[in-house]
Amino acid sequence: MQIANIYLSLVSLCAASFYILGVILQWLRITGKVISKKIVLGLITLGAILQAFSLIYYIISPNGIMLNFFTTGSLCGFVIVIIVLLSSITKPLENIFAILLPFVVLSIGLTWAVRGPQDLITHLNHGIIFHIIISVLAYSTLSIATLQACLLGFQEYTLKHHKPSRILKIFPPVETMERLLFEFIFAGMILLTLSLLSGFVYFKDLIIHHISHASVLALISWFIFGVLLLGRYRWGWRGKTAIQWTLIGFIMLMLAYFGSKLIMDMVFLQA
Repeated sequence: MQIANIYLSLVSLCAASFYILGVILQWLRITGKVISKKIVLGLITLGAILQAFSLIYYIISPNGIMLNFFTTGSLCGFVIVIIVLLSSITKPLENIFAILLPFVVLSIGLTWAVRGPQDLITHLNHGIIFHIIISVLAYSTLSIATLQACLLGFQEYTLKHHKPSRILKIFPPVETMERLLFEFIFAGMILLTLSLLSGFVYFKDLIIHHISHASVLALISWFIFGVLLLGRYRWGWRGKTAIQWTLIGFIMLMLAYFGSKLIMDMVFLQA
């Protein structure tokens, strides 16, 4: 057991170190330094590989799958990193890492340092596994959309207030940023819809007899993102309106996915 803990500590430390190097180099690129994009993505890829190894040990056990607040947060961070890495091959998304990676490093540290409750899922079947996977993918995809909205907001603020900066030179045009934002929102909405439907099918008794706050918040988030997409394609919503609706929708979704679990885990840790 002690050897396993040492192994986890080393792997987690190395994963966090590669991520930190990656985010430092990406910020240097943003500020105008000539640094290869391949080097940045290579470091982040190494960090993701090591994080995957640590997650396997944290989450998978002989008795089931352990998903408390901290391991779930680290898992979502890992999935977001993978999606952005793959998307960065063909799309200008690497700037998202400048915002994303510090939070992923924090999640790795908390997973290692704070031993949350052994929230084991023991009765697994294909339906529950599908629901878990599709829920993590939905949250991760809409998280990327939210990060994209933050970058778009910074870009529009800088342009509107006539503050020329070398940082703007590394950003794609506003139209491209908006297109990427709505592509991720559309993909996230499909995944979120599947998540809600699968949750109703495989947890129908729980939903009928006890409608949880998480379910209500997830439905509110689904409605907000749905209205945003309708507004985009019907009335051409963009800019500040799109950014605000994206942030509100994501806040609802974050509370749905993590709010109740955080409260329960904190109560456990204080008990």
